[in-house]
Amino acid sequence: MTWRNPEAFLLLIPLLWLVWYNWRQKSPALQFSGSSDLKKLPTSLKTKLSLLPLVMKFLALSFFIVALARPQTANTQVKTNVEGIDIVIALDVSDSMLIEDMQPLNRLESAKETIRKFVEGRSSDRIGLVVFAGEAFTLVPPTLDSRLKDSAAKSRVVIFMTDGENNSGTIDPETGLEIAKGYDIKIYSIGIGKDGPTRIPIYSMDLFGNKVKTYQPFESHVNEDLLGRMAKDTGGKFFRATKDNSLESVFSEINQLEKTKVDVNKFTQYKDEFTKFLLYGIICYLFALVCNLYLFRRVP
Repeated sequence: MTWRNPEAFLLLIPLLWLVWYNWRQKSPALQFSGSSDLKKLPTSLKTKLSLLPLVMKFLALSFFIVALARPQTANTQVKTNVEGIDIVIALDVSDSMLIEDMQPLNRLESAKETIRKFVEGRSSDRIGLVVFAGEAFTLVPPTLDSRLKDSAAKSRVVIFMTDGENNSGTIDPETGLEIAKGYDIKIYSIGIGKDGPTRIPIYSMDLFGNKVKTYQPFESHVNEDLLGRMAKDTGGKFFRATKDNSLESVFSEINQLEKTKVDVNKFTQYKDEFTKFLLYGIICYLFALVCNLYLFRRVP
């Protein structure tokens, strides 16, 4: 509760003095040579309540002062206008993503951990996940019923993460690039891992059912020309990530490039509450008058 005229509470100071002065002036007194016998007399209920009219008048005037201070309740509403971004992360999950050159994790686990942190930091955007290894599969769509081509967001982004060449699939990269340009989708392409000879882990089961990991030689190569052109032609950017901390730096830079616009409008509606205090004051004052006229009436 807030107060429109809080300075009105200063009136309580003279009110307290007035009540004290009035109580001292109206206190009845009789002179006796001795009061020891009077102390033995029982005190009636009417005598005990003799100050009730004064107390009720004090309460009445107090309520009037509170009403004069104009108590108000505030109803604050915040309207947030979010111009969100629809982001789809396309993640390569082929066997080569298991190569352990993004220490202390392999390429896939490093990418998954970085993606998780990226998603947690963009609460106002719709983010989907597509995984591919020969064929693409929408694991998490950015909305419940559409993909980026159906999105109404002003900014639509694909973060394309891969560690190799295009060597499978029914749609070649050139066709995919033209589709992205047609729908005004910006591509940020990320080449993961180091080029050159490496080892790819192979998992198998031994005679006792235990999981055994072995390695076989593998030649790793990222098509930087293709990934760079995909980014450039769509207004995005190409990154190269060869170790775990560089992948985090890439997503941090993307996070800075694609900011969400948030407009916050705050308005407060006030409701006056002085009427109930005014009513309380009137009731207390009328009760004090009734007490003075009938219950505690004094005769000369």
